[in-house]
Amino acid sequence: MNRFLTNLSLLTSLLFAVTSHSSVYDLEEISWENPKFVKAFTGSYAFDTAKTPSITSDEKTLFETLTPLISSSPQDAITMLESSITEESSGALDYTLANLHFQAANSEKAIIAYNAALGKFPGFARAHKNLGILYVQTGNYDAALSSLLKTAALGSLDGSLLGLIGYVYLNKGETASALDAYRLALIFDPESRDWKLGKAQCLINVGNNEEAIGILNELIAVNPGDTSLLMLQANAFIGEDEEMKAAANLQIVNELGKSSGTSLTLLGDIFINRDAPDLAVEYYIEALTLDDLNKSRLMRTINALAIREAWVQLGQLVKATREIVGSELSPDEQTTLLNYEAQVALGTGNDAEAMIVLTEVVEKDPLNGQALLLLANYYSQQNEIEKAIIYYERAQDVEETEVDGLIQHARLLVRSRDFPEAARLLQRAQSIRPQGNVKDFLEKVESAARSMRY
Repeated sequence: MNRFLTNLSLLTSLLFAVTSHSSVYDLEEISWENPKFVKAFTGSYAFDTAKTPSITSDEKTLFETLTPLISSSPQDAITMLESSITEESSGALDYTLANLHFQAANSEKAIIAYNAALGKFPGFARAHKNLGILYVQTGNYDAALSSLLKTAALGSLDGSLLGLIGYVYLNKGETASALDAYRLALIFDPESRDWKLGKAQCLINVGNNEEAIGILNELIAVNPGDTSLLMLQANAFIGEDEEMKAAANLQIVNELGKSSGTSLTLLGDIFINRDAPDLAVEYYIEALTLDDLNKSRLMRTINALAIREAWVQLGQLVKATREIVGSELSPDEQTTLLNYEAQVALGTGNDAEAMIVLTEVVEKDPLNGQALLLLANYYSQQNEIEKAIIYYERAQDVEETEVDGLIQHARLLVRSRDFPEAARLLQRAQSIRPQGNVKDFLEKVESAARSMRY
């Protein structure tokens, strides 16, 4: 895989967050927006005395009064419970109060009430599970895992519990454990979108892209407009070196109006990799209009065009960058754009314009190594050797361009047949950052220097 496709894989890991602990995918089935989840959660108010705290006859009477209030007036139910709970009362009351707080999005009060219920009845599996779900929804994955594993230890295994355990492991970056949990969850709940998606993410993380693509094909067939599935599958396609299939997915996302700055940049990268800079620059420029575009990623994108010497497209992108996000760029980024403008001018034969731009850059930033190198190369091409050497030496004083300055200075000296000095500069470059091609060049220069002695 060449350097551009390697960059794509790196970008994709950031873009779709398949290895990120902070952003996996949103649960659709374990969500208050899902009527099935709400129905199941509401059903958890009922009690099985073999697995839940026992209640007194007075508490049974209280629950008979509470039951209609839970659905019709939950705040009144909360008030009634809070006035009835004591240290001696059944944990069932604390649990019911916790559920009501959970449904009302009062997470802190719900956690306190669940823990109170568990303090009175440690083997209360449903309380452990609901507390685990609450921790998942609030992003506290360590606490969630503890609660969910306690539920499993109490024997309350089902698809939702195992899937949640997988989801927590995935968010914690423990992919192997997550994959095991998802596989078990799908035995209990084989049609679950959430658990299939989690399994697919795990498979991508461990490099099993082919199986992940198959799972995602199933999910996309059910919901072809789900752009998160299309983008995740694009990631898997790139992992299989099938970048044009990835591009097809990303283009569908774009047509659906759901592209992000990073997904459009990825599309551009794919077309750069396919030697289609005209198509690439269209996506890059479109990405500039979106709020989530990463500015440092933008600069790497511009550099990819410069490396390819796609001067026309580079000029278009630099111009669009100035017009669309120029005011958001830092002074250093502004200067970097000037460097690229100079490269465009040099690459298209507008030497005079390039010199004006580079002179401006160096005046603003005397230690701008890239500008110093461009000036040195220009004067070298013009055979103005003394000026070229001055700028090469200045570039060598800047850490980021020291090695390139030494190598290019050495090339100039080879042209002048000063082989001993060229060898000295190359040796210095190799001592800083060894490179195979420079090693070969150095050996030839040293051989030429030795031959001059005879």
